[in-house]
Amino acid sequence: MVKVGVYGASGYTGQELLKHLLFHPAVTIVAITSRRYAGVPLADVYPAFQGLTSLSFMNVRPMRSPAWRMSCFGPSHGVSMTVAPAFLQPVKK
Repeated sequence: MVKVGVYGASGYTGQELLKHLLFHPAVTIVAITSRRYAGVPLADVYPAFQGLTSLSFMNVRPMRSPAWRMSCFGPSHGVSMTVAPAFLQPVKK
């Protein structure tokens, strides 16, 4: 299983990523981030995810990201490109 973190998971793109990744047979989502909803369960913000996961949003600075192997970015490309370099480490994709 590949451990995946979704940065900016509370926006439209983040939700769409979650819809696909939650059912991917080789993926385990270990973290979802949102500054706005930090500490709030995903299903409380988006009821469509009720019963699919118990993940809660966390506010993670890129330099202090938990150990996940692959990062997916939900924000706009401009925002994503500013934070992506901090996630690029030898063991991350």
